[in-house]
Amino acid sequence: MIDLQSEQLLTLAEAARHLPTRPHVSTVWRWAATGGLETVRLGGRVYTSAEALDRFAEHRGGKRNPPQSELTPQRQREIADAERKLRESGL
Repeated sequence: MIDLQSEQLLTLAEAARHLPTRPHVSTVWRWAATGGLETVRLGGRVYTSAEALDRFAEHRGGKRNPPQSELTPQRQREIADAERKLRESGL
């Protein structure tokens, strides 16, 4: 159950943008409609919370924030080169 005093409320559209896989907002609405994603209605608007998204993902066996992949040595060199060029150009 969403705790209105301690949880960060998000509209369902914000929740879709909050997730790393960026599901379509209609998918988030479907999760809410089927009862899997906790929601609360305030002033005629439907909200969920970041914490409810975590609970939903945990219940489904996933993680909201998947581990970040490590950069390859080539990608690290490309980033360092781009940063050097930015410094040289004064940015």
